Formats: sequence, C-alpha cells, structure tokens
Amino acid sequence: MSYKVNISVPGPGGKTENLVAEAKYSVFPPMAAISADELRVFYVGLENPISVAVAGVDPKNISVSVSAGNLQRRPDGRYNVLFPARTANESIVSVTAKMGDGRVMNMGSQKFKIRNVPKPVFRAGAIAFDKPITLSALQVQSTAVALLENFVYEGVKYTIQSYKFTGIGSRGPKPVNVTGASLAPIKPILSSMRPGEFVMFTEIRAVGPSGPVYLDAASGVLQ
Repeated sequence: MSYKVNISVPGPGGKTENLVAEAKYSVFPPMAAISADELRVFYVGLENPISVAVAGVDPKNISVSVSAGNLQRRPDGRYNVLFPARTANESIVSVTAKMGDGRVMNMGSQKFKIRNVPKPVFRAGAIAFDKPITLSALQVQSTAVALLENFVYEGVKYTIQSYKFTGIGSRGPKPVNVTGASLAPIKPILSSMRPGEFVMFTEIRAVGPSGPVYLDAASGVLQ
C-alpha cells in the first residue's frame, strides 16, 4: 500500500512551499514471539525462563498463560514457568494482546515438554567409576560430588548429603557411614587397602532443585 504526505515549509518573504512525498508500506498481522531461554523443555523444580514479545504491542497489553505449571512475571519483563511437581507431560504457553481498538486477539501459542531434572552421577572428587580407580588418586580426593552430565541448564547443582563407604580387602569389609560430602572419613580405611581390593559407595543421598534423590551405587577395583 502507498500513501502521500503533504509538508508545508515556510520560505523567504513569508511564502509557504508545499512539498509532497509518497511512501509505501506493508501490513503484517502482529504475532507473538515466544522463546525459551534454554530449550523447548520445562524442568520440574527449576525456574524455567521464557521471553514473550508481540511486535507493535505495548508489553502491558500482553497476557500470557500456561496450560500446566505456575507463571511468574520477572522484574525484567520475562517470565518464569514453575513446576513444584510433575503433573503433566507438556505445557502450552498461550499469548493474547489487547489492541488499540479494544479487541483482544490471540497472538499464538507454543508447546513445551515437561521433564524431571536427570539424576546426577556420583564422583569421589575427580574419580569416576566407569574406568580403573587408582588407589593413590582416590586417597587425595577431598569431596564427594553429584555431577549432572551434559545437562543444558547452567548453574543447576546437587549436593551430597550422606553416603556409605565400604572397603573390601583381605581382612574383610570395612564400612563407614558418612554425613555430608567430605571424603576425609574414608581415608583411614583407604590407607590400609592395596591394589586389587574393592571399594564401594552406596546409599548415596543428594539434594538439588527438585528435592532429595538417591544416586546409583558406585564401585570398582583399585589399581
């Protein structure tokens, strides 16, 4: 479409000069832009941030709703979608906008999957249990770790609350129950062990954004 603009410009001697300009424009229906700040997945127990915008519409005239979860508006204008518990497998984010003539229009929607945060894996400091365990390396580790491998969100952490350690050698099993993440309580047992003997971490309890969780046992033969 095109339109003409008349501009009156004062000239010398009090005369007015009329200028005519022509311009063209295209009309596009406004649509909402909904984006997750991570992936198209919402995780239980996390603050799942989303950004919502409608071109040409004042943010105060935009309304956002979710089919599952709790919606929380942030001071920066974005939103958090919260799931205290998993009650569905997906959530649909819908957006409406109040137009200048008072009409409320549907601007669009987006479907997101709902998932639990994956279970962390146990590490004795830097020691993983999917490869041979060097006794000398295990002896110098200080803190047990609950590691989220290949998880998309940054800053999501689990902390070890307690675990049971058992060293199995020629003199039989030597167990110790540990509260907290320190590996110091297992050092006396490790000092009496030799390569070829067996170590095992069980009853590993960690806590994170979605609450407490028990990790899979970790074990291996000392090298």
